[in-house]
Parts: sequence; structure tokens; C-alpha cells
Amino acid sequence: MKLGSAFGFGASRVLASMSQALSLIILARGMQPDRYGMVSAYIASAMFIAVALDLGTSSVVLRYGNSQTSEGDSDFLHRQWSASALTTGLGLSGVSIATAFTLGALFVGGVEPWWSIATIAIWVGFERVSDLMNAYHLGALNEMAVSRNLVSRRISALFLQTLLLFLVEDSLIAFCGGLAFSIVVNLPPLLVFMRNSTRSRRSAFAYPFKESMHFWIAATSSQSRELEVPAVSHFSGATSAGVYSVAVRLQRPLLVVGVALAQLLLPRIAGHHTHPIRGLRAILIATFISLLASTAAIPWIGDILVFVLGSQYLPATDTARIALLFSAPIAFSPSIGGLLQGLGRANVVARVGMSYAVISIVCTCLASIAGGAALAAAAVGLVFTIKYVHLLVLALASSHD
Repeated sequence: MKLGSAFGFGASRVLASMSQALSLIILARGMQPDRYGMVSAYIASAMFIAVALDLGTSSVVLRYGNSQTSEGDSDFLHRQWSASALTTGLGLSGVSIATAFTLGALFVGGVEPWWSIATIAIWVGFERVSDLMNAYHLGALNEMAVSRNLVSRRISALFLQTLLLFLVEDSLIAFCGGLAFSIVVNLPPLLVFMRNSTRSRRSAFAYPFKESMHFWIAATSSQSRELEVPAVSHFSGATSAGVYSVAVRLQRPLLVVGVALAQLLLPRIAGHHTHPIRGLRAILIATFISLLASTAAIPWIGDILVFVLGSQYLPATDTARIALLFSAPIAFSPSIGGLLQGLGRANVVARVGMSYAVISIVCTCLASIAGGAALAAAAVGLVFTIKYVHLLVLALASSHD
């Protein structure tokens, strides 16, 4: 793995994550914590459903789209699997839009306007198609195309949202306007990709759901963290959900780096371009540096929240400090999972991921009842720290097999 390529890809993911974080900050600053908690819970639930409905198609495209790990018929079969998964994934993106809209109409339809629910639902489907396209490019080791697409999506949304904020007073209108603009600006390359995928890459083979099941379970269990905000909202109230959502958003920039590292490692480990030990070394160094940086920011987090979001979010200080403390192991667990998937241990990653996802959600619900957002953040942090150590032990054992 070339250092320059990895650094550029990681930097683009961080820039995109910071742009999205700023977009959500603008949204939160214009709302009281209780209303932001409801909107955030809806977005999180819609994103989780979209990943669940992906059925592992993105991971199959990433793992097998440009397979160089075998020869002859098996290599051809892997690429046919990828083509079939690609077509299936495009169709499932439409299903995710309908499901997200139905979810919004049922749970926030009486509070938020229908156009906001529709915009967010369409954006969720748009994100899934973009993820499929990026998975294909990453499988081809074309990180530059992925970086351009991701940064373009986030920057364009933030640009119009900021512009609209000077024209309207409602931050939700500005937020949804930014999402709509991002869809319009980045739609042409997606349409070209969709046309080429469904016309020239048709597969005579059925979509290998059994093959992708482990990838799907791993992705869904990882994305189950999106259910934490709705859980806190249900058991501790919308205000606590707003506080919790703000706190866990602080983990997102690091989490994006961890996921980016996983996406870089998976095709390289699978294609024998990078040795597993070298990949593990990169993960451990990234974890250590991130732990130092997040720990150093803890004493200042209260002042940062007041400055960025306003005094109404000062109660999120303790929860945010706890979230930052555990941000490094949470962020880089997916990186170790990606390495194990590249080594052909997708079934192990799925089993571990699902186990800890269930434990995490249960702990979130119990902690929300017992102590609110802060205790929930601590419980989740401990669970995912144990998961990080567990995956690390498995990766070390697998790397020497």
C-alpha cells in the first residue's frame, strides 16, 4: 500500500467527515436539543435500514469486483458475483428510499414537514448508490475517484446549506436544501455508472447471497450504532437523544478514518498486495496517535461545545468527554475487521460483530434507563473497547497462519 495514496484517501475522508459534521452542527445550532434529537434519531434509523437492505452487495463488489486472488474459472466467477451484486444493490437502493420515507412518516410525520422526510429518504438512497460506485472503484484500487466523489458530495451539501442559512431562518430547510443540491450536483456520474452497470455488466449468475451473508452481517452489526440515538430517545427522552447525538458525532471523524483504512486494506490483503502484519502495524499506530489526540481534547470539550453549538448544549459536556475517551478503539475496530475479511475470515468478523452489536444495544437501553446519555456513552465505549481487543487477538492469530 503506497503511503501517499493511503494518506490522500484518508485525508479526503476526514475532509468529507468534517464537512458533514459542520453541516450537522449548523442544523443542531438552529434547534433545541429535543427537536434535534428527534431529527437525528430519524436520520440514524434511516441510515441503519439502508445498510441492512444493502444485503452485503457493497462488500461483495469491494471484495470480488476485481479479484486477483485466483485464476481461471474461479476468478471469472468472482467477477460475475460482483456484477450480479452490483445490479442487485442498485435495486435495493430504491427499496431503502421507500422504507426510509415510510419510517419518517410513521415516527416524525406529525412533527416535521413531509418535504424534509422525503428529502432525507431520497438522500439515504443516493448515499447507498454512491457507496456501491465507490466500492467498485476501491476494488479496482482507484482511491482518487472515491475521494473526488465523497468530497464533492459533502462540500456541495455544506455550500448550499450555508448559503440558504443567510436567506431562511429555519435550519432544517437549509439542511434539506443542501442534501438536495448534493444529489443534483453528483447525479450525472451516478447515472452513467448505473447505466453501465445494468447494461454492460449483466451477470448470468445469481446474486450469491450465501457468499455475501457474512459481509452483510458484519456491515449491519457495525451500522447498528445508528440505533443508539433512537434507543436513548425512547428510554431517556428526546433531549437526552440530542445530547447523546452531539457527543457521538465527535467520534465520527476518527470513525471515518478507521472505515477508510478498512476499505484500503480489504482488497490489498485479499489480493496479496499488502502483508497482514504491515496492515496491523498501521492500525495500531493510527489507534495510538488517535488516542493521544482525543485525550488531549477532553479538557476543552465544554468550551468547544458552547462556542460551536451554543449554551443550550452545555449539558452534553460529560457525555462528549466520555465519547472522546473511547473514540480510538471504536474508530479502528472496523479496520481490523476489514483486514480479517481480506484474509478470508468474513464469517469470524460477522459473528463477532453481531455479538457485540447486540450487547451494545442492550447496554445502551439499560444505561439510558439507569443514568441517561452519559452512562450510555460509557457502556458503549467499554463494549467496543473489548471488541477491539478481541478482533486484534484474532487478527494476530490469523496473520501467522
